[in-house]
Amino acid sequence: SAVLLETIELRDPPSDSDLRASGTVDYSVQLAIDTVFESTGLALPQLDGQLAGRIQGSGELAFDMPAQAWQLSASALDLQGEINALPAALSGHLLLEEGGRLGDTRLQGTVNGTVVKLEGGQSGSARLELQVDEFARWQDEARGGLHLVATRRAGSDRFALSGQLQQPAFGPLAAEGGRISGSLVPGLEQFDLAVDLQSPGAGGTLLETLQFKVAGSLDQHRFSLRSAGIVQGAL
Repeated sequence: SAVLLETIELRDPPSDSDLRASGTVDYSVQLAIDTVFESTGLALPQLDGQLAGRIQGSGELAFDMPAQAWQLSASALDLQGEINALPAALSGHLLLEEGGRLGDTRLQGTVNGTVVKLEGGQSGSARLELQVDEFARWQDEARGGLHLVATRRAGSDRFALSGQLQQPAFGPLAAEGGRISGSLVPGLEQFDLAVDLQSPGAGGTLLETLQFKVAGSLDQHRFSLRSAGIVQGAL
């Protein structure tokens, strides 16, 4: 059996928001939902005091749940707007399968000065790129920027991480730059991460380098700290 959803329209006059959708729901053999949505303006709820704004655009969503596995897809995404007085956008397509496996995906989003790119292939390969223009837009006491890339080869369950920090600072702690490296398994079942800071300091005390390392799992892990400069040592 199938149900045709000719038009579903939601309106909120106080926020001048609207959302329209149409599609089908088929539950004859398996559950299959296909919808097309469009909005000329949708006010976003403020999240933790960080994000507020409006978006508009359209896209298609589909959910299939046969006997053995489920599949969620988003296609023809074209959303644009303004969040925190900065341009915001989301475009591309996404395929998510049973177990959180990423299928054919090409997705790019911009919000609050941060750019996210996500790519996935049928073979299980994946690539995530994150460019944070300014930490202060997300955390009042933080400053600096980040460029991080996470990649997973076909047939592997582990992501390799590589990134650069630009003049990171949190409160009185600051550094000229930094490097992030390591790997992790989704769900943090296993991880091995290192952060190397160049010329870190606080309160007038400067070091040449400072390295943080953590490895293991959420249940059992080890941590190390090494410094070089005026204060040298290892923990």
